[in-house]
Amino acid sequence: MRRKYLMILPMALLMTLFTGCSNVANEKQIKTDLEQYEETNVIKDNEKIEEIAIDKRQTDENKKTDTVWCTITTQDSEISYQKECVLTYNLDKQKKWTLADVDVNDSDEWVKEPLKGIDEEAISLSLNDETVKVDDTEWYIEESEIKKISIDKQDTDIEQKKDTVLVSLTLESPVQKAEGQLEISYHFEDDWEIDSLAEKKSFTAQDIEGTALNATEKSLTEELVQSEIKLDNDESNISIEKENISNFKIVNENTEDKGTFKTFECTATITKPTAVFQIEANIGYLYSEEEGWTCQPVTIKSTLESLNIVGEWKGTYNGAPYSGEAVLNILSLDENGTITATYSYTPETTSDYSQPGSYNVSGKIDFETLHMDLEAGDWIAEPSKTLSVTKANIRANLYVNDSIIEGLGQEGNVFTLKR
Repeated sequence: MRRKYLMILPMALLMTLFTGCSNVANEKQIKTDLEQYEETNVIKDNEKIEEIAIDKRQTDENKKTDTVWCTITTQDSEISYQKECVLTYNLDKQKKWTLADVDVNDSDEWVKEPLKGIDEEAISLSLNDETVKVDDTEWYIEESEIKKISIDKQDTDIEQKKDTVLVSLTLESPVQKAEGQLEISYHFEDDWEIDSLAEKKSFTAQDIEGTALNATEKSLTEELVQSEIKLDNDESNISIEKENISNFKIVNENTEDKGTFKTFECTATITKPTAVFQIEANIGYLYSEEEGWTCQPVTIKSTLESLNIVGEWKGTYNGAPYSGEAVLNILSLDENGTITATYSYTPETTSDYSQPGSYNVSGKIDFETLHMDLEAGDWIAEPSKTLSVTKANIRANLYVNDSIIEGLGQEGNVFTLKR
């Protein structure tokens, strides 16, 4: 009996050794191996393996390889992931199957299921690039601007992969804080995605302490003084002095870009000695954390209300080789810009080629450019010498800043006149 027992024992040990060498990894061992295998993205840092199902395997003990096709279910605190994996085991010298390689399908092919409704952190992420109305202006949300968010009500349907939340939201830009309430509906694909977004409580903004723009009629008037009325000819733009401004009014105020850009629509009367303009000015301010509020170039739309040019304009003309005195006597100007006038010239010295003369002129002044085109009419005092300079059309500009008229008179001579 003892001899028989001694013979059975080596055989049992041999079978145990053989069986141990051949046992391939089961689901439990695969789970352990994957948790210890560092060269794979099957398990993210915040995930754990919930289930492993072996779909197929191919073992070749001659080549000492075991290939396993399996479906692995992992999950984090919010989402369950079903992944398709191919694992390769090699038989080492100790006759033990060791995990050598893991191949997992692309993440966009994983089957994902929500484990719970959306949370505040995910809501913040989802609101990036969305737009809400704040005091009737659009606020393009950046995630970094969400300073506070709280879920007031939530209705989650895990089976249908749907969630609806009512959230209170606080947004902050460098100069404004806006508060309101949103109702957001989500559906789950690879993540919670917005189906619809509606404002349940309108967003209102208030200035952050220390960043308010203190714009007054006085300060806005001072910005006008730095500006010009631009005429269509771009040659005789009109400067604005403080004493020229009257009837200044702020008509409207607009706020854009999350409170960092403010514009003031203003009207005023600009009175110069020769012209009166009604203007509409757009004065804008831009805020930056480095410089605070800075005024942007002012845009002005002007309308000529009246011209005061009737009267005698005297000055000089310059020609080659003759110069002298010139006089443009504007007799009338009507609402259409029609002018009647006389033009006279008196040379410094007289000769057969240079004698005084005067003649009627008439035409129009362009209210947009303040350019005059006056056609020569009949002589009033014709030079007695036939070789003397003859009359010519008047081409001139009114320069409001300097209260002068400059242009071309008889024989193209340049004149400069003041009233």
